[in-house]
Amino acid sequence: MSKYAKGYQPKIEYWTKMLNNEMFNTKQPNFERVLEIKEKLTYFCNRQLELNDMQNMPYPTFTSPDVINRMEEQLDSITRR
Repeated sequence: MSKYAKGYQPKIEYWTKMLNNEMFNTKQPNFERVLEIKEKLTYFCNRQLELNDMQNMPYPTFTSPDVINRMEEQLDSITRR
């Protein structure tokens, strides 16, 4: 069983609250902290998108290295002709 059985939604909600708190509940937001939180949010949002892709698609996504390698090989063979 995955560590994140509910997906990454709880992490996304947590980091969204942290971002809101930093931006709107402090007199002077610490923008270094805002960037750190943004990186966390980006990471967990991308992981959730990957999880959604895996659950909804019976085939690999275009970001998978296998697919990218096959596409590059096909493009190479076409351009060599």
